[in-house]
Amino acid sequence: MRGFAAITDGLGGMLADALGNEMRVAAFAEVVDGGLIGYWIEQQPRVRTWMYGIQ
Repeated sequence: MRGFAAITDGLGGMLADALGNEMRVAAFAEVVDGGLIGYWIEQQPRVRTWMYGIQ
């Protein structure tokens, strides 16, 4: 994933911007295929009810 820089919230925008550019689409595909998104989700803390003000 060399040359790739994005925050997970920006992946949709990155894909929209990449359309029409084969190199950018390939970079996006590498990120998805490499499991980066799944890894990021697994590393997030578990949601707790107190985080949402639910008692």
